[in-house]
Amino acid sequence: MSKPAILANAVTSVWGTVYALCGITAMIFPDLYFGVLNNWFHSINLERIKSTTPLALTSFLMGLATFSIYIWVITFATASIYNAWSKKR
Repeated sequence: MSKPAILANAVTSVWGTVYALCGITAMIFPDLYFGVLNNWFHSINLERIKSTTPLALTSFLMGLATFSIYIWVITFATASIYNAWSKKR
């Protein structure tokens, strides 16, 4: 794993797409979205925290941007540390 930026780009592309699909699903099918989440989180009632207003496009885009930056930085750092530690062996 000699090029951390390439790995970070790839991982960010995948998770950015997942985030976008998740957000689009939440916008179009909010009841289905929360139904699935309630099945995933056993014994937690998510209905109490369900938003009463639809997701705004600006909020969605800001979330996508900040999530993607976070994923890229974490992946780049992980790959860089991996490279540094693997050279010591």
